[in-house]
Amino acid sequence: MKKHNYFKGLTLLIISSLIFVFGSCNDEDNDEYTADGDAVFIKKRINGKAKTSTNYYAYSSYGISSAKATTPNNNIFELEKYNDSKTIFLYEAPDSVYEEGTPEEGTGTFSFNIISEGGSDSIVVEDQQEFDDIALAEIDSMSYRESTGYYVGWDSISGADSYILYLLDSDKNIVFAGDELTPSNSEINLLYDKTSGTWIEKPENGKSYTIRVSGRVYDSDATTTNYMYNIQEISIRDTIIIWGQ
Repeated sequence: MKKHNYFKGLTLLIISSLIFVFGSCNDEDNDEYTADGDAVFIKKRINGKAKTSTNYYAYSSYGISSAKATTPNNNIFELEKYNDSKTIFLYEAPDSVYEEGTPEEGTGTFSFNIISEGGSDSIVVEDQQEFDDIALAEIDSMSYRESTGYYVGWDSISGADSYILYLLDSDKNIVFAGDELTPSNSEINLLYDKTSGTWIEKPENGKSYTIRVSGRVYDSDATTTNYMYNIQEISIRDTIIIWGQ
């Protein structure tokens, strides 16, 4: 099976939702240009310490020519096109700018200036963000059985609205993306073609993989129809395993 790498890196945590909502909206006959932006605090372990930075996402009903985000501390970030998408632009922070505690960009109002393809329309939108500083998931049990796959259980994260579990290969390409789990559901059995979610390829015995548990917090004003692209905060915890052991 051909390996897909379009979910590589932290983008896989968010971008699939944006493509589903906006990726099919590239309609040049649409008379009204709409756009939105999302500042997302992402927390992960770097050099043994839990650190956080802010990532930025802009998306539109049809083509974007440029987009930038202005932080509460008046720093400006230029967003770049996501792969070949005309409707999604983003900025992903490198590990070097992650730090402990509240991100340097601050909390409060993030402003997005999104210009349409051709430059005929310009939209400014705001995203009001707080920082809950949710914990990284702590995996408390893992085991493998051929009949049930990998069992993974983790301690519930206080304040998390949901979890998503991923299986990544050694190059951090996605192998499995699970369905979103409620806060009360902090365990999963990873069994190929049986576990709810999307399997890209079948894991191989003896190969190294990363199990990634992602906790999510949504914006306080997110609704049941827009929560997928109104994320406030994500924490991710990676654990390396050998499949079949």
